[in-house]
Amino acid sequence: MRRGKQNVESKHMRRRKTANHQRAEHSSRQNAARNAGPVSTPSSSAEYETRTPVKSAAQDVERLAARPAARRHVRRKLSRRLHSRLVVARPRLTAMYSGARALSLWLLIVCAYVLYLFGSSDLFYVDSVFVTGNTTVTSNEIARASRAANLSVFYLDFNQMASQVNAVSGVRNVTVTYEFPNLIHLNVVERTPLFVWDSNKRAAWVDDSGLIFPARATLTSTLTIRDLDNQTRTSVDAKLLTSVKAISAALPNLKRLDYADTKGLSFVDEHNWRVLLGQPEQINAKLAMLQSLTNYLVSQKVDIEYVDVRLPERAFYKPK
Repeated sequence: MRRGKQNVESKHMRRRKTANHQRAEHSSRQNAARNAGPVSTPSSSAEYETRTPVKSAAQDVERLAARPAARRHVRRKLSRRLHSRLVVARPRLTAMYSGARALSLWLLIVCAYVLYLFGSSDLFYVDSVFVTGNTTVTSNEIARASRAANLSVFYLDFNQMASQVNAVSGVRNVTVTYEFPNLIHLNVVERTPLFVWDSNKRAAWVDDSGLIFPARATLTSTLTIRDLDNQTRTSVDAKLLTSVKAISAALPNLKRLDYADTKGLSFVDEHNWRVLLGQPEQINAKLAMLQSLTNYLVSQKVDIEYVDVRLPERAFYKPK
């Protein structure tokens, strides 16, 4: 009995193994058929040899053609996913941008209102102009030249204000400063007169740059140059200015000096002698020769009419 049962069981096992083997072969054939495409049975060996290469080439072409299609499919898939994510994120970005725009608009409105208050308020209109550093030019004249009174500080041009004050005669330079909320300070540097220029019986001052500007006071201890040509001049030549400085230093007691374009410089000294200096060139040599002749003539007690040192190497004098 036992042997009969074992034989039956072994038969069943062999049948199951055979069935499983057949199923595996059948599935492998189906997969191969799917991958290889339709298979036609050649009628002869020659026909098989001629058709097989054509089918393999066609299969290669189909595979190559399927690659771009697969790539396009992947791209479409990625673009759809990206688009879906952007659609979700767009409302958040829109809300963020709309909030920033609203904040910027409110800030703009507030700034415009503050500027309006500053421009229309009387608090920022210039109430006083303080002038310092002036001695001969009056503070009222400088303040009027600045044109800053009763104007808003927001409309003032400080460079233009400085140029207007510098145009005042006697003012060399000015520094403009602003004090909150409505005060303007002008620190002035005036021109220092070196000597007086007398032309057509009108006195003017000459500073160290040679500029001639209207006199604002009477200077008694300063050298006066009388213009014998009576011309309207705005400045003094640099050579003439240097010569006048040298004469003033060598003859500190000299109070009056005559000048003409053609004859040059001349004066009457303390001995009542007429001294002809001529043109401004070689002024130091002329002054040295004049000093030597003066010492000699005083020692010899010679009474003369004039001394000519226009040519210092040929200086001479004319006795009375």
